[in-house]
Amino acid sequence: MMLPETLVQGTLELIKNEQFVQFEGIDCPLEAMNASGEATKALGVKDHEQVHEARHVDLAQQLLFLITGWQTSDEKEGGFDSISRILGVQIDLGDSHLGAVTISNVASRVRELTATIDELLGRGMMSAAAMRTLRGRLVFAEAQIFGRLTSVHMKQLSRLENLVGEISIDSELAESLKFLRDRVITGGPRRVLSTVCRIFHLYTDACFESSDGGVGGVLIGGNGDVLSFFSEKVNVETVNLLNPDKKQNLIFELEALAVLMGVSGLLDPLAVQPNDRLVIFIDNNSVLARLVSGSVGTGLDHLIFEGILMWELTVCAVTWFERVASHANVADDPSRGVCSHFDVKCKIDIDPDVFVRDLVARSGAGY
Repeated sequence: MMLPETLVQGTLELIKNEQFVQFEGIDCPLEAMNASGEATKALGVKDHEQVHEARHVDLAQQLLFLITGWQTSDEKEGGFDSISRILGVQIDLGDSHLGAVTISNVASRVRELTATIDELLGRGMMSAAAMRTLRGRLVFAEAQIFGRLTSVHMKQLSRLENLVGEISIDSELAESLKFLRDRVITGGPRRVLSTVCRIFHLYTDACFESSDGGVGGVLIGGNGDVLSFFSEKVNVETVNLLNPDKKQNLIFELEALAVLMGVSGLLDPLAVQPNDRLVIFIDNNSVLARLVSGSVGTGLDHLIFEGILMWELTVCAVTWFERVASHANVADDPSRGVCSHFDVKCKIDIDPDVFVRDLVARSGAGY
């Protein structure tokens, strides 16, 4: 909105009047905004001429910039609106009266990133300059997409940080570029909700006894009540499928499998709300470190951790992975088949053989 010439001249005259306002004493921009609002009244802008509050605030903002000498870009001026667009990110306050704020990538940034990635994949080559530009924009764009899985694929770009000249795009890099492209396109907006959240604690554990093992998990609600649990034996055949390299100790893979089974079976994404808080307790330091850092590894364990991170991305709720001492892990007994102190009505049957065979099939298919 353009400021009337008479209003601009009148404001400049008021600035010279020290009895009107002492700008040297203004410490807060909001006070300057208030002074700008008073200026509109003092200059004879009548209430019946201010049809909308938005127009008045917009006028006061422009007067503030005029008074303080700040300059703004006309190209980026959007006026007073419930939606703000900043560096390719859109913040929608339209539902703020319901206690919700929505954050997403703007449509133009999505189209730009999609076109850039498609061009690189079509060429099959990437230069150092193109990589750094794409990485810089994706770092900002993927921050609006929930989950650690996106950062796993971002690391494929980060490993080329010291790239010189051009390189060919290998299969791993191509897979990550396709994932990032699809997530930027289809990744839904993030919603920040002010409503009271629910808190869930999930404990998982595993045991390994020379040839077979066991997995267990317990889901506890905010009041400390056991909501559900699982307790399953992992037979020798399933252990062998999970151990193609014939390792002597398979506790790492079993502990990771217990987490995957726990989040998939006890924390269904359809039952979790975006403002819920999920804390997953693990007593294996190696598994915990992988999940916190978002490192997926290689082989079958790669697919296990990728499955956990895909669940986190799908559920869209804040997830915290935490350490629990083995003697305090309530999932220790269920992992060993001891469930007599749990309500049988809370037991969920989850077949570990189904999970492992699916992992093996996906591994053989090259996922």
